[in-house]
Amino acid sequence: MDSLIVTGASGFLGRYILEATVESYNVVGTYFRTAVTHPTVETQQVDLTDPPFDALREFDPDYIIHCAGLTDVDECERDPQRARELNVQMTENVASLAAETDAHLVYFSTDAVFDGTEPWSSEDESPNPINVYGETKYEGEQIAMRGHDTVSVVRTNFFGWTESGDSSLAEWMRETLDSGDELSGFEDVYFTPIYAGELANAVVELLELGHTGLVHLAGSERLSKLEFAHTLADVFGCSSSLITPIQVSDLDLDADRGRDLSLDSSYAESLLGRSLPDCRTGLEQMKQERSP
Repeated sequence: MDSLIVTGASGFLGRYILEATVESYNVVGTYFRTAVTHPTVETQQVDLTDPPFDALREFDPDYIIHCAGLTDVDECERDPQRARELNVQMTENVASLAAETDAHLVYFSTDAVFDGTEPWSSEDESPNPINVYGETKYEGEQIAMRGHDTVSVVRTNFFGWTESGDSSLAEWMRETLDSGDELSGFEDVYFTPIYAGELANAVVELLELGHTGLVHLAGSERLSKLEFAHTLADVFGCSSSLITPIQVSDLDLDADRGRDLSLDSSYAESLLGRSLPDCRTGLEQMKQERSP
């Protein structure tokens, strides 16, 4: 059985990656502050900003899936030094570990590497990030690809359940509507979100296919944050009358937002031999995950 390391195993995406890989790989998950336990997975506390990682090197992984990083867009803007430490320097450290152990590295990037001026960005489009988060993730892409021969860079935008205490976009929307509070949704910001469980399974499929290089792995449907909120309300049985349309310019955000960060995932679909799900299908999967 091949061995695999999941960094950021206590985080949003890391949890889904653990579940997608545990049956087919000998998995070790790393965490920094928030301890994570799993009945069949060994977990280790590791500061990925402070190499060397002797225990991980001795594990001799065949694969490293790098989920750790700083993903709060506004926090990155407020503290660019920390953003670069966690999204750039840490990626360089993990890429070095992958090179030393000859492991296939998977690096998760973001739709925020684009400026959002055009819809349906493909892998051939040139990135042009407009905030620190996008800049540091794009730097991370370049470092990952430069530091090792066997690398997959996955650009995405995902939703699902978190375990670390910080609510995801979908969770925050649902909690707001469930509490009877008004929910504002951007009508001028577009994306192609994918359910994190589907994303994790697709990444494992690509590993098994031996894919390397850059790939966009997102949902098949381009929709606004407002439309996402209405779809979520319908799936979870919440009142859509509480949802109010706003423009991104109505809020004083620390970081600029790209208006259209939709990703073209047709290349991934050709590799997988199937279509990726639309938003409603993903939200129904999310709901089913927590159904009694």
